[in-house]
Amino acid sequence: MHSDAPQKDLLGKLHQAADEARPPREKGGWKSASAMVGFCAIMFCLMFFEFGGALNSYFTSDDLNHVTYAYRMLTDHGELLFRTFSTVWMQDKSVEIFYRPLIEVSFAVDQFFSGANPFGYHVSNFLYSFVGALAVLSIARSLAERFNVPGVKYIGYVAALFFAVSPLHTEVTTWLIGRVDGLSTMFYLLSFALFLKLPQRTNAIKHMLGWLSLTAFALALLCKEMSASLPFVLFACSFFLRKEPTNLKKLQQALLESGPYLALLAVYFLVRFWATGAFLGGYVGAVGEANVLSFSKL
Repeated sequence: MHSDAPQKDLLGKLHQAADEARPPREKGGWKSASAMVGFCAIMFCLMFFEFGGALNSYFTSDDLNHVTYAYRMLTDHGELLFRTFSTVWMQDKSVEIFYRPLIEVSFAVDQFFSGANPFGYHVSNFLYSFVGALAVLSIARSLAERFNVPGVKYIGYVAALFFAVSPLHTEVTTWLIGRVDGLSTMFYLLSFALFLKLPQRTNAIKHMLGWLSLTAFALALLCKEMSASLPFVLFACSFFLRKEPTNLKKLQQALLESGPYLALLAVYFLVRFWATGAFLGGYVGAVGEANVLSFSKL
C-alpha cells in the first residue's frame, strides 16, 4: 500500500526542481507584447522619416548590373542560379574575388515580384535594416540581463533606435547594392541574438534555436565575407558570460558553444575555395592595386 510513497515523493521533488530550473515567465505578457508592437511602429515611422525619401528613387551605379543579372537569371539564363553558387560573384574575376551568391538571389526575388520597378527593391533594403534593428534590441536585452544591468527593457529600446536611425546606415538602406551590408548584418545579428537565447531555453526549444542560429550564420556568410568574424565574437561572449570558477572551464565551455559555428566556418572556406579558387579574396587588378597603395600611405 505504501511502497509507492517514496517514489511519489521523489517524483514530486524532481518536478519541483524542474519547475525551479525553468526561466521565470514574465508577468503581463500581453502588456509586453503591446509595448513591443508600439515600439516597432514608432521605430518604423522614424526610419521612414529618415530613409523613406529613397523609396521612390531609381537604380544607381552598380544597381543596374545586378538588376540586369537577376533578370537574365529568371528569363533565358536559368543556369546563372547554379553559377552564382559555384563561382565568383557576378562571374568576373578581373575586378574582385568575392563569394556572395545570396545577394544575387535577393535581387532575383525582387525581380520576380517587382520587375523593373525600383520601389520593391528599396522596400527590401528598408526591411533588412528594420529586422536588423529588432535583432539589436534582442541582443542588448540579453546582454543586459546576463550582466544584471538595470533597466533591461529600456536598454534594448535605446540600442535598437540608435541602430535603426543612425546616419551611418544611409547608404546601406538607400543604395540597393548596399544590401550586401544590410542583408549580411541582418543575418549576423539574428544569429547572435538566437545564440544568446540558448541558455534560457529547455532542450527542445534550445535545439531549435541553435539550428536557426546556425542557419542565419550560414546565410550571413553567403552575403558577405565579414560574417566570418561571428564565431570569434560568440566565443568571446560565451567566455566572459560564463560563471565557472576557473578560466580553463570557461575556455572549455566557450569552445563547446562556439564549436558548431567554427565548424560551419571551416565548411564555408572549403566551399569558397571550390567556387572561387581562393580561401580569401578581395579586389584585384587595377582596383586592388589602388586599394593597396591607398592603405600603404596611411
